[in-house]
Amino acid sequence: MTEIEIPNSTVNVKSWTFSGCEKPERVELPKSFKQIDSKAFSDCIELKSIVIPSQVKQIEWAAFSGADEIKQELFLGNDIVIEVSEEKRQPGILR
Repeated sequence: MTEIEIPNSTVNVKSWTFSGCEKPERVELPKSFKQIDSKAFSDCIELKSIVIPSQVKQIEWAAFSGADEIKQELFLGNDIVIEVSEEKRQPGILR
């Protein structure tokens, strides 16, 4: 499996959902998405590309920790809050 397919009706990825899935290289989130919880894609060591739709308004801390191969992050919106630690929220990096 090199791509994770998420149903269009899904609105968020809960913590640890795809944690440790080593094979996916690409994730394209559906337009229905609103939030990515902490550690949702942590340790996806082969993940290289993520497409985040404009409807996503929050990415919690460490959502992509350990996904060090991400080379392409495509944000389709501007009003997104990315938690870079448990304590503070600010726009910035994914991991």
